[in-house]
Amino acid sequence: MESIGNASGLSFVFKGDSITKGDYATATTRFATRICTSVGAVEVNQGVSGSGMEMEIADYSCGRDYFHIENVPVKGTSHARIFLNYGTNDIIVNRSELTPANFKKQYLAAVNGIIAKGWQAKDIVLSNGYWIKNLGAAYGSCGVTAARSRSEALLFRNAINEIAILKRCVLLDTYGFLEDKSEYIGGDNLHLNDLGHQNLATFMLNADYTPQQRQPVAPFNCYGRNFTI
Repeated sequence: MESIGNASGLSFVFKGDSITKGDYATATTRFATRICTSVGAVEVNQGVSGSGMEMEIADYSCGRDYFHIENVPVKGTSHARIFLNYGTNDIIVNRSELTPANFKKQYLAAVNGIIAKGWQAKDIVLSNGYWIKNLGAAYGSCGVTAARSRSEALLFRNAINEIAILKRCVLLDTYGFLEDKSEYIGGDNLHLNDLGHQNLATFMLNADYTPQQRQPVAPFNCYGRNFTI
């Protein structure tokens, strides 16, 4: 098991939506700040409320933003890790363009773009979202409706998991940790409350940061020789 490590004086870059930005929390209680305080890292928080990953959609609704590769810093000696925390808005804004397949396509393009900026895959940390029953149902504006079903949400989660394995990034199972924990969600049934931020930070600090690996298939025999792919 690989720990998050001591990042004293180094930067952690956080890309994501309002959960990353810390809406309904304070700048000192949001999960990203708690993580950086614990390991001595410098927080670079690029969370944007309402944003999603599907870059081909120019406007989700209500001026919602999306992932911009040009805002990702070129990897320098002062950078330790970059965290991607996307998926919630892709799930709750029910539009025909926002499909798991398109989400995966755009997410993979984002990871490839980050690697092209000098980041190693082992320093890219992917969180795979979260889901509770009726997620977002009480929000009621900017195209936010009742969340998709659990089975639909799992398709978005699986897309992130598959990309982590394909690119050998770090994967944090925030979906599994937060699933159905309504006590971590605020009164709008969407954003994390202070308890949610606190426990999410603890989970991420204690998680396994070993990069994902592709699983080899079983050996097969070809003309009397064994091969493993």
